[in-house]
Amino acid sequence: MLFYRIVIRKDRRPSILQLLLAECTAKAIFKQLQIPLRTVYNDVNKYKETGTMEGKPKNGKPKSATTKEIVKIIREKIAATLVGISARSVGRIVTSHLRLRSYKIRKAHMLTKRMKKTRFKRFRERLKRFSQARHSDILFTDECLFSTDQFLNT
Repeated sequence: MLFYRIVIRKDRRPSILQLLLAECTAKAIFKQLQIPLRTVYNDVNKYKETGTMEGKPKNGKPKSATTKEIVKIIREKIAATLVGISARSVGRIVTSHLRLRSYKIRKAHMLTKRMKKTRFKRFRERLKRFSQARHSDILFTDECLFSTDQFLNT
């Protein structure tokens, strides 16, 4: 939902700027475009301070493997080896830019009627055992020997 609002905001910036240059008030822009009043005020203040609607330059390393061209190539299903970027970058593009999720179809074990009866019978037996609190009598061990003698470092 947050991503959707950001996209709308970027698409509406030229409209906000055009109405602002036509000397409309922020409330008039808000009513006409039906976008949040806070968004209009933020964009109006940004335009008054900087003279542009563009965002501030970002810190950090610039993107190199997730450019629009590469995203388009990945969208067209060209393999990562042809593009010349790592599989991790391809995965990042697919998940964050294309909003796709991977999943693997798993085959379920085909149970026959006899297998189902056996499983149900064993289930009933276990249910009886656990309902009588006999499960607390089970002792798990790894068959290790523990010595109680002290070991002295001499």
